[in-house]
Amino acid sequence: MQFLKSRRGNKLLNRYVFRKRVPRKSKSAIRLFLESIIMLLSGVWLLLFLNTLPRNYDLGALLNQASLDLAIGFFKIIDGFSLLGVIFLLGLLIILGLVLLLGSIWRLLKVASYFFSKSDKLKINSNR
Repeated sequence: MQFLKSRRGNKLLNRYVFRKRVPRKSKSAIRLFLESIIMLLSGVWLLLFLNTLPRNYDLGALLNQASLDLAIGFFKIIDGFSLLGVIFLLGLLIILGLVLLLGSIWRLLKVASYFFSKSDKLKINSNR
């Protein structure tokens, strides 16, 4: 047991780190009876509703068709994501190609300006 000071005042509070669970109050007999009647009526009505459905539904065929549709949908999602990945990769390759192209043009301009400035210096030096 630890004693802590309250934030509201100076009085000490008891704080138990590992408390035993407080036992829940048991439900009254009337409440248990009402819950059981509601559950019983809900179950009966649900079974009656399911019994009124047409008999032409084959559960095996429905399950097979649903699993097939689920698998087809899953593969369509994978196919869509793979197409998005391809588009993203192609975009990155286009950007990389443009960067390489602009970088090479920039370097060629630097080399050309270097040679033109050298030739101008050579002309100036040869004129003297």
